[in-house]
Amino acid sequence: MAQYLVFLVAFVFATNSSANCLTVDPKLIKSEWTAFKFTEKKAVKGSFSKTEITLPKDPKNLSTLILGTQAKIDGRSVETGDPGRNANIASGFFEKMKGGPEIRVSFTSVKKNQVKAQLKMNGSTRTVTFKMIENDKEVLLESTIDVLEDLKASAPFESIQALCKDLHKGADGISKLWTTVDLKITLPTHCDKK
Repeated sequence: MAQYLVFLVAFVFATNSSANCLTVDPKLIKSEWTAFKFTEKKAVKGSFSKTEITLPKDPKNLSTLILGTQAKIDGRSVETGDPGRNANIASGFFEKMKGGPEIRVSFTSVKKNQVKAQLKMNGSTRTVTFKMIENDKEVLLESTIDVLEDLKASAPFESIQALCKDLHKGADGISKLWTTVDLKITLPTHCDKK
């Protein structure tokens, strides 16, 4: 039964992804991140309010949709729901990046349930691997990066940690900012039969 359901979901998605049918509204694409503070690892969620997304024209399938998608993000437009936190992250982290606060993303490969992307940030380009989860309504891309290992962003990391030292103190009194950040991109898809 479970295999049948998996097949059915795959069939519906494949049908929705057929030529001249797969459509995505760039305004509905969501990119979110989750950073962590305190020894007990409390999540701090955010996104960016200034993101330019370029999609391919008339993608023939999911692979061509993803491979043709590019994004340019203004790191200073960070949005966490807290204006003070937004300002701290913008000035204490993104404005300290080599080459400025701009983030560029382009996707380079799609294989079964894995997508690779080039992340240009902090003066260099890094490959990030996303796990891909798809259904007939959306595609989810999820990954975890390490700010120090993957982005080589020790100066921005030390800057935000110093700026927010007291704000990063948990119940144990220790100031802690974790180096890992979870990334999640949601692409709502539908079949536009005109």
